[in-house]
Amino acid sequence: MPSRTTELLLEDIIHASDKILMYTRGMSYYDFSADDKTIDAVVRNIEIISEAADKISSDYKTAHPEIDWSNIVNYANRTVLDTSIINHEMAWKIREEDVSTLLEQASALSNENRR
Repeated sequence: MPSRTTELLLEDIIHASDKILMYTRGMSYYDFSADDKTIDAVVRNIEIISEAADKISSDYKTAHPEIDWSNIVNYANRTVLDTSIINHEMAWKIREEDVSTLLEQASALSNENRR
């Protein structure tokens, strides 16, 4: 299977970040933690973000230190503790503290790559 380009991986990060924000719009942590479907959707998109970030080349990551790549790569490990144990608080923390900024940063890089 051919590897995906950096542009496609950035698009994966953008789309997954956007979905997390869309799925949780208007929710409190209490609402989120009581909604298994939303938890599943958010955690799946966190996994997509982590996997995409992990596949971006080291050279590209070094050229763009404004993004905390190592933190992003570890998102999934911090939210999925075991095959059936999800850290709801960590998933919500990523949503609250990181996703909006990541969406902006990845969008800026994607736009820069198109020029």
